[in-house]
Amino acid sequence: MCKYILPKALIPFVLILGPSNLFGKIDFVHQIMPVLKKNCAECHTEGKKKGGLSMNTRSEFLAGGEGGEVAVPGDPDESYFLEVVATEDTDDRMPPKGPGLSDEEVHLLHQWVQEGMEWPEEIRLGDSGWEPKLKPRVVTLPPAQSGRNHPIDRILDRDLAERQAPLPAPASEETFVRRAYLDLIGLLPTPEERDAFLQSKSTKKSDELVDKLLTLSAGPTSTSLACCPHRRNATLFCRANQPRRATSWWINS
Repeated sequence: MCKYILPKALIPFVLILGPSNLFGKIDFVHQIMPVLKKNCAECHTEGKKKGGLSMNTRSEFLAGGEGGEVAVPGDPDESYFLEVVATEDTDDRMPPKGPGLSDEEVHLLHQWVQEGMEWPEEIRLGDSGWEPKLKPRVVTLPPAQSGRNHPIDRILDRDLAERQAPLPAPASEETFVRRAYLDLIGLLPTPEERDAFLQSKSTKKSDELVDKLLTLSAGPTSTSLACCPHRRNATLFCRANQPRRATSWWINS
């Protein structure tokens, strides 16, 4: 039984805001921006400044309009825009067109202001503002050690060196083929597939196996098993319509 009972007075707010809004921080991009874009962008973005108010960015919004500031981070009572979006007076309500904001949207804006009005400066409310500008990141890899040139090996080798840990021994071919199948398609190789890999004389057979598995369409069974670990406890599972019995060796692999 739950130890904590939510007060009845809060139930309407839970129904309106949901648990994430009642107990978590407001997400500007996913919760606030759609409300502002739908109700405010037409008159206050992209060069339009009705009443002298521009809402392209947070700084422009906080600068206010002809009558002064309309939003004060952390102070809903001093944020005039909350009053005009919540009023039932159609002469004063914003936006002037349409049904206005819903109770849920008004509560979201109120909580957003209370939390400080997070709004990254690189995000604009206008037509070009849905995605923040992303600067390309230049990754500098550590130098290769002992001929291990793969980027992942270079990162791991540096970590091992910093911790003064020994380099783990390479996995055996039988271990590799089992792990490759389980990691990439969620199923073990058949005995024939395992033997074909072990008996191959190709010097690139590991790369060739990975490439093959990445392009292999194993059907919904492998996806289901890979994404739902609890199904591994089932007595039987099928691969290519061939029933096989799950064993502790397969589960522990």
